[in-house]
Amino acid sequence: MSSNPPNPNGLSDAASYSLEAARRILAGKKLFVMTGAGISTDSGIPDYRGEGRVARHPMTYDVFMGSFEARQRYWARSYVGWSRIAQAKPNAGHFALATAESQGVLNYLVTQNVDGLHQEAGSKAVVDLHGRLDRVICLGCKKVIRRFEMDGLLQELNPDITKDNMVEFTPDGDAEIEGTANFQVPNCQSCDGILKPDVVFFGESVPTQRVEQALNQLASADAMLVAGSSLTVNSGFRFAKQAAKTGKPLVIVNIGPTRGDNLAIAKIEANTSLALERLLTETHLGLLRHGQTDWNIDLRLQGSSDIPLNETGIRQAELAANYLNASDWDLVLSSPLSRAHDTAKTVAAELGLNLVIVPELIERSFGVAEGMSHSEWRTLYESHADIPGIESLEDLHFRSEALLRLLATEYDGQRILAVSHGALIRTLMKIISDGRYPLDGDRLGNVSLNRFTFSDGIWSVSDYNPASLSDLTKEL
Repeated sequence: MSSNPPNPNGLSDAASYSLEAARRILAGKKLFVMTGAGISTDSGIPDYRGEGRVARHPMTYDVFMGSFEARQRYWARSYVGWSRIAQAKPNAGHFALATAESQGVLNYLVTQNVDGLHQEAGSKAVVDLHGRLDRVICLGCKKVIRRFEMDGLLQELNPDITKDNMVEFTPDGDAEIEGTANFQVPNCQSCDGILKPDVVFFGESVPTQRVEQALNQLASADAMLVAGSSLTVNSGFRFAKQAAKTGKPLVIVNIGPTRGDNLAIAKIEANTSLALERLLTETHLGLLRHGQTDWNIDLRLQGSSDIPLNETGIRQAELAANYLNASDWDLVLSSPLSRAHDTAKTVAAELGLNLVIVPELIERSFGVAEGMSHSEWRTLYESHADIPGIESLEDLHFRSEALLRLLATEYDGQRILAVSHGALIRTLMKIISDGRYPLDGDRLGNVSLNRFTFSDGIWSVSDYNPASLSDLTKEL
């Protein structure tokens, strides 16, 4: 029986413990990330040395350049294996790293992989240390063509060759096939030179410029994360050694031992798809108060709660939408009441984001009316707690705690902008800050935006600003 049974989240107890320790170590740090073949196994691309696999030794540069027969064998096997890699899609590990980059957590990503899945997942700051398998370069004139063009040439020269999708293959697209003696290989159509995949073969040196670029990025990072690499080859291990040498915390996520285990401050023995999502992604919450209304105490005491925006409120919503950046958010949530919903609709339309109504964001209490102090508001609140639809302060607090749990669970790892109401936002803020915010005397202005983060199981205030966005009301 295993000494580390899996948790419901798919991680062993030991991996979960290491992951939480790593989260604390990496919190607030800008990361330099290096990935290896292990991150792509969940995309259907096998690795070379993963746990339980027989180590494979792909063709070296010297062998490839040594004879036509070797190149013939390589291109015949690659012609079959490349199709499998071309069909692969990014997995949760790739997407977690792309999200971490968009959230400013990941500064730079160096990958030893040649499959291009990081870019397909949305990562932008990527160096393909060993090149890209979807490119082919002429060793004579240095012309680069796309791999699908090479495939077209191979198919034209070898019309009787069929691709078996069940064949075993490696991360560089080398498939296990026999009988390659009659396979025809094209030369460069521009200079008749030798065509080679634009990747660094075993025994070939990584271009110096790539290494220096990556080392410069490592120097500017606060910590290093390795995901899915055994660090067996020096091209990757050198970065782990440099991180340790310069005192940068090194965290490794990999199944099986790695060459850098003794350098790491934390080792997470886990599937990268599971671990990276939990290690890197944070939930970001922006609470935006709705625009101005003609709401007043008398209307509320009469039971009216769904008061629409007035003209000023409509303009405030428009200005708020122009102020906000679409790249900061993934989704807009809204209370079902019209003043919040109309504000949210304006913002979502301007930012090009989906809008979701969340009933739990509704207002069931008094807001702080114009000119009313917080103590006056509380007195009024408590004296009218028996009005239908009015919830007590205790119920509001209980509901707000439940709402925070819902947001953390349902929108894990997302950047959500929630449009709601003053009393609910104040209560959420008090719970998150343990009573420190809002500051005494502060009232939340219309279209004020306050930001929060959920990480490592804890909500925290990341930006407190009770005033209207960019003092928008002054523009009206």
